[in-house]
Amino acid sequence: MGRQTKRVRSSDMQSMLQLAQAVK
Repeated sequence: MGRQTKRVRSSDMQSMLQLAQAVK
């Protein structure tokens, strides 16, 4: 996922981070 995050926009990164925290 780290590699994909580079392509993802900043806004998408924030949403992904929130999802990651929710999964944990």
